[in-house]
Order: sequence, then structure tokens, then C-alpha cells
Amino acid sequence: MKAVSYRAYGGPEALEYGEVPEPTVGPDSVLVRVRAAAVNPVDWKAQAGYLDGAITPVFPVVPGWDVAGTVERLGADTPEFAVGDEVIGYVREDFLSRGTYAEFVAAPVRTLARTNRPISPSSRPPASRWRA
Repeated sequence: MKAVSYRAYGGPEALEYGEVPEPTVGPDSVLVRVRAAAVNPVDWKAQAGYLDGAITPVFPVVPGWDVAGTVERLGADTPEFAVGDEVIGYVREDFLSRGTYAEFVAAPVRTLARTNRPISPSSRPPASRWRA
């Protein structure tokens, strides 16, 4: 699968885009096809090494914790979700490795919530609705 990743701490120049292994789905996780991922200040701080000692990296690291997408595959113990469910989540683990800047992310079910409307460009309200 395609993903943004880094193999060592650094700035933007450390980021790579290319093939990484598809994540393994554990019994309490689901595989999410990523539709959107947010960029947060913690992402660049982690990439720069500022969290070293607080969160262990497992290189290569795919950054990102926030996700919106569709459930593609279920773990053995995930009755909360079904294939095709549209979800949002904060997919943070206790180490840096499998983030959301990828085509797929294995997300523990405790980190996800089902959305109440479709995640697609056509589901966005008109831009005029957001103007003052």
C-alpha cells in the first residue's frame, strides 16, 4: 500500500512516499480505508524527535493519528462494526509506527466512532453555507 513515512527523525526532507506493508488487523481492530487524515502539531514534533523517550518509534513510522474512512476488514472480536461502516477516529497507539497517512490503517475499535453521514465530497455542504 502507499503511505507517507519516515525512517529516521528529521524535518520535511525525511518524509518519503511509497510502498509500505499493509497493516495487520488484530482481534480488536478493523482495517480502515483512509479517506482523510488530519495534520496536527504533534505529528511534526514526533517526526523531529521531540517525543523521543515519551513515545517509542518503530521505524519506518507512518505519521498521523486522526482518520476518516470506511471499514474494509474486521478483526475476530469487533461486533461494533461491519464492513462498509463509515468511521472517524483518533488512532493513537503507545508507540509511533502505524499512522493514518496511508491508504489503510489498522484501528483498535476503541479509537473509532461510526459517522452519521457519508464521507464523500458530495456530502459536504455548499461553501456558501460557511461564509458569513
